[in-house]
Amino acid sequence: MTKDTTKLIAHIDDMRARLAETARTERSLVHDLGDALNRLDQDVLVGIRNVAAEHEAQRGAILNELQALADTIGTFLPTRQEVETVAIAQPHGASSAPAAGDWRQATKNVAYHDELELQLSSLLNGKSSQH
Repeated sequence: MTKDTTKLIAHIDDMRARLAETARTERSLVHDLGDALNRLDQDVLVGIRNVAAEHEAQRGAILNELQALADTIGTFLPTRQEVETVAIAQPHGASSAPAAGDWRQATKNVAYHDELELQLSSLLNGKSSQH
């Protein structure tokens, strides 16, 4: 072999060794990147599960509040007898207006049955209530 061929073979062997080293380094980097992405995926998954659990807890609390509200609907309405007793006990023309801002007293003075009777009367007469 000639001296130029020997140099060429040495140069090719050197390039082959450098290429193999570069491939090992890149393989190691790709492996490390894959591990980092897997850890990140796990962290994101844990975060999503925590957010979902908090959301479900909030939905449960809201549902409980709504159920409690639904259970109390109608419990503040006076009975028909109480309303009639109040209406009979007051002389005609007497003012029974509560003090300004006294919503508790105002709810006691509301005559729900009067509104219902008015609507029923309108329905029986063929007229619809326009509230």
